[in-house]
Amino acid sequence: MTSLKVIWQNSPWYILLCILIAAFFSYLLYNRNTIWNKQVKYLLVTLRFSTLLILFLLLLNPLLKLLNNYLEKPIIVLAIDNSKSIQNTQNSAYIENIKKELIELSNELKKLPIELKIHSFSDSTQNIDKIQFNHNTSDISQLLKEINSNYSNKNLQGIILASDGIYNQGVNPSYNPSSIPNYTIGLGDIVPKKDILIKSLSFNKISFLGNKFPIIVEIQHFELEGKTVEIKIKQNKKTIDSKRIELKGNKNTQSIEFLIEADKKGYQHYTIEVDYLSQEITKENNIAHAYIEILDNKEKILIVANSPHPDIKAIKSALETKESNEVFVYINGINDLIKTNYDIVIYYQVPSITRTNSLELQQLQKNNLSSIYIIGNQTNLNDFNNLKKAVTIQARVGQIDNVMPSFNEKFDKFKISPEDQSIISEYPPLMIPFGSYQLDQSNNTEVILYQKIGNTISSKPLLIFENKSDTKTGILIGEGIWQWRMTELQETNESKTFDQFICNFIQLTSNKEDRRKFRCTSTQQEYSSLESIFFETEAYNDIYEKIYNNKVDLKLTDENDNTYPYSFINTIQSPKFEVKGLKQGAYKYEATTTISGKQEKYKGEFIVQTTNLEALNTTADHEILKILSQKSNGQFVAENNMKKIIQAINTRKLTNLLYPIEDVKEIIEFYWIFVLIIFLISIEWIIRKYKGSY
Repeated sequence: MTSLKVIWQNSPWYILLCILIAAFFSYLLYNRNTIWNKQVKYLLVTLRFSTLLILFLLLLNPLLKLLNNYLEKPIIVLAIDNSKSIQNTQNSAYIENIKKELIELSNELKKLPIELKIHSFSDSTQNIDKIQFNHNTSDISQLLKEINSNYSNKNLQGIILASDGIYNQGVNPSYNPSSIPNYTIGLGDIVPKKDILIKSLSFNKISFLGNKFPIIVEIQHFELEGKTVEIKIKQNKKTIDSKRIELKGNKNTQSIEFLIEADKKGYQHYTIEVDYLSQEITKENNIAHAYIEILDNKEKILIVANSPHPDIKAIKSALETKESNEVFVYINGINDLIKTNYDIVIYYQVPSITRTNSLELQQLQKNNLSSIYIIGNQTNLNDFNNLKKAVTIQARVGQIDNVMPSFNEKFDKFKISPEDQSIISEYPPLMIPFGSYQLDQSNNTEVILYQKIGNTISSKPLLIFENKSDTKTGILIGEGIWQWRMTELQETNESKTFDQFICNFIQLTSNKEDRRKFRCTSTQQEYSSLESIFFETEAYNDIYEKIYNNKVDLKLTDENDNTYPYSFINTIQSPKFEVKGLKQGAYKYEATTTISGKQEKYKGEFIVQTTNLEALNTTADHEILKILSQKSNGQFVAENNMKKIIQAINTRKLTNLLYPIEDVKEIIEFYWIFVLIIFLISIEWIIRKYKGSY
């Protein structure tokens, strides 16, 4: 149903004026002409008046409002679980039969006064026959969420979900059922089939050259009690360790630990294989992969102190949460200074007022190492100021102040989440020397934390980072950070925020400045086989200004020494290069370019992983589907009773949705107005011609 309404944008008096002007000119034209009789003259006057009136009214630019009422049928969505979990446990005949039954169901649904939409994990399609059960993950809750979102403003009145109920991503779909009725069809087999699978792998992602590291393999089996299988660890297709085990219980899980020696540095790929038995339903889950980064050495961190303090224990414990850190403590008179190549030195209240370790301090500072100074009551401030670091402190002996941390919002050298900022801002106060603080105002100095006294945030620094061309320095003003770690442990049973913050600050301070003119880095260290690999390039001239339009040659090498050459130009519009289609494995890459006539190189590594989530569970879970239907006021049916869905939908009162669509246009846009004007002029001309006057 359509209704029309004319909207005038001007005063109605203009319409009256148009009528008067049209009448005046029509009267003026035909008033003195006497060759026609009255009837013809009235007809001609009417035609001329109508033509002029339309033209004058068009000058007022009137609008035409069209109101159309549209009737939308009820929408039913047929959502099909096209994941590999169904294909892994069933033969091709079963898959073809399921497709056939789903096609018959869709044909029956199309006979109802509804609009049918078909979806799967992959995309929206209207051709069930083309659906392939090869999707790598099952996120049923996300599928239902997307359907509800896509049809939120439509007349959606039901979702039919054909699935085995297995999900390996997202939340349990029955936790948050929608208000739309969910009719579920149980696919797959709820009876466990004979199978052995690698349920999980446990290993550290980092190890060190020459060390041994554990890989714990968790094996689960169904209906294969008493069988003996061999578990192998392979590297580059060569078996490096193996163990035979007897499968115990009926649905039992067993853990087997291997100790592997780290004999090569870089990313190492280990393949874990379990013997495939002929009785098993699938062998997809008998193989798993572990990628471990083997480092040549650890980050060596030295803590120098004049006397024991709880802060030293807190810092050491935080740093040792990272396996790549090796922490040494030197306290004069308690232990000896181990001579080795340190990466960074933490001076805890050193230089001290006793000056007992001044000789060692001088020796360490000659090495020009990155350093962190922690200022406390035992710090000799005169000696510290003579070091000419980022801050100068003038304080009265014995006078202290208690301050809390406040974050500098402009600091961006490492990320601190709002949640972590909130936790740190509630830490107990630190004791700091009371006095004046003069901060180096050069661009080399950044404040990470300011001093906060009560609710007042001062301009005095609490934690400082200084980055000079030859070395980096961090300065923490205050003692008592052991209370920060202890408070977090008491409140959350862990010290994750404190440990991460300390490690990030140490890493920032210890990193050497990279002055290379060319870098080409992969944006991630780990990729899924479904992802594209991106490389970011940076090139600099002699004064370290960024330059573009350099030809970059990129060579990838896989574990079997196969090489894949690429070439691209880094431009300001496209500084990233994309590589697709790499198979699972550990890759090394080398990028080369020429800057100022000199060849520059950059090397790195990354890994590509395939996680076969669909093979970890081979038994259908129809209980989830039943709960989902029950909570959403729908109905569950078995796969051999699909047509019961038609009956269930028919018992509901499906309603059409009537909604108006309003459209406003200028009348001058309608072609029939011009047709009408031409028609009126033509009729007038024909009558005048026929009656003997033009």
